[in-house]
Amino acid sequence: MALVQLLYTSKISGKIGMADLTQIKDAAANHNPPLGISGMLCFGEGYFLQVLEGDAVIVNKHYQRISADPRHTDLVLLDYSHITKRNFHNWHMGHFNLNQLKEGLILKYATVAHFQPEKMHPQSALEFLIELSKYLENEH
Repeated sequence: MALVQLLYTSKISGKIGMADLTQIKDAAANHNPPLGISGMLCFGEGYFLQVLEGDAVIVNKHYQRISADPRHTDLVLLDYSHITKRNFHNWHMGHFNLNQLKEGLILKYATVAHFQPEKMHPQSALEFLIELSKYLENEH
């Protein structure tokens, strides 16, 4: 099994409410464990930033399905890497609403204070998601 990590960003299309985000979270909780997919989804300020980890064939098919979802547009693949170890092994799909974010954390990983993931360096975007996952682990 070739383990990969896929990192992408996209723009949220139209108005997505909490019901939509709950549906995304619930679908990931149901579908990802049997597929062996782990990762983190961050959303806010009109963007999604997501990392997927798992078997290359499964992650690639999952990304194709995600790409067709009308709830977002303008997908940008930030990074696709073969990995030996997962960063998000505890998360079938962690999720984080940027409205919960303490001010200043984005500036730790980007040159602007507002969330624009397509302008983040891929390594910075990944480290940002790793920090959010650690924050969530400490919350629970």
